[in-house]
Amino acid sequence: MLDTRNTLLLSALLVLSVSVSAFVEELDNTFLKTKGDDEIWLIEFYAPWCTVCEQLDPVWHQIGSEFKSLGSPVNVGKTDAMENSDLSKEFKIRNIPTIIM
Repeated sequence: MLDTRNTLLLSALLVLSVSVSAFVEELDNTFLKTKGDDEIWLIEFYAPWCTVCEQLDPVWHQIGSEFKSLGSPVNVGKTDAMENSDLSKEFKIRNIPTIIM
C-alpha cells in the first residue's frame, strides 16, 4: 500500500512539474528570428552553474504559470546565456541572472 501511495505521489508531482514548466519556454539563438513582432516576452538569462539562477527557477516557473492563468499577453521564457551567446550578445547581457522584457 505504501508503494502505491508513493507511486501516486510521484506521478502527481511529475504531472505538476510538467504542467508548470509548460508555461516557460526555453529559448535559443533563433528566438529573434522566430518571435512575432507583436509578441511580448519576459526572459531570464541564466547559467546552469549559477546558484542564484537555480534558486530563481521555481519562482520563474510560478511566474509563467501565473501569467498564463491570468490570461496575460506576456510570454515567459528563459535561455542559457552561455549556450546561446548570440542571443546574450544581442541583448547585451553582462550578468547572470538577468531578466528583461
